[in-house]
Amino acid sequence: MTDFNAKENLNLFGRSLGNGATMGALFCDGVLHAMENKNTNHIAAMYSKAKAQDDGAAMRTIKSTVLALYSGNDVAAKIIDPVDISKPIVIKTKGCAINDDMVKAMKLLVVGEKSMRGKIWGDTFKADADKPQKTVAECQVALDKFMQKLTADNGVEITGSVVVVAPTLQIAA
Repeated sequence: MTDFNAKENLNLFGRSLGNGATMGALFCDGVLHAMENKNTNHIAAMYSKAKAQDDGAAMRTIKSTVLALYSGNDVAAKIIDPVDISKPIVIKTKGCAINDDMVKAMKLLVVGEKSMRGKIWGDTFKADADKPQKTVAECQVALDKFMQKLTADNGVEITGSVVVVAPTLQIAA
């Protein structure tokens, strides 16, 4: 990355908090700069801009995106946001590897002009633990719909029944 002006990026990011697509593009530039320099201070400054404007949605999005971007190994990144406003926000990535798939996903979202405030961005960087798990009944309904579409599209008739079986877990004592 060349000719990156951190001060200008940060100012523009602060002004773009209402425009999700512009916000995403500026955030992407700032994050790539931070990754290139192995210094997350710029990301922390962007988070601080959102915090200063009391923009909880932007803060959550920044946090989930950063955690996903630095999820390339078993070491988890940490964002420490102290309650005391006189203390700085700290992003710890020591030992974390950059998840190249998430970086590519972020770049594609920016190229596609997707809003950093939108569902697509949020779902892309949502932690697995936050993603709702489907129940067996929901899987059965989805499978039934799929089978009906398959039969309608291909003119085949399926006799009998298809059953979704929930996996069983054996826990060693």
